[in-house]
Amino acid sequence: MPVTGGVKYYVKESNSGAYVGADIGLYFLSASSGGASGSTTRFGFAPVLGYRVNKFDFSFRYNAVTDFSYVGLRAAYVFPGK
Repeated sequence: MPVTGGVKYYVKESNSGAYVGADIGLYFLSASSGGASGSTTRFGFAPVLGYRVNKFDFSFRYNAVTDFSYVGLRAAYVFPGK
């Protein structure tokens, strides 16, 4: 389970268009097999490239975590508010 926080910077105007960002945090991992179990904590960093269109936000990130890494794609709906 990841516990992360991050920042987002819009290239042109606030809350619209292209943005770059980064997330940093801890990944809590656990596994069990044949009665044996274990857990560990890993540090992670993820640079982000994204684009927001009206109420939709799309992003690509490369999650670099100690011992393993992966890419992520995200499509999100932005609820009205601040």
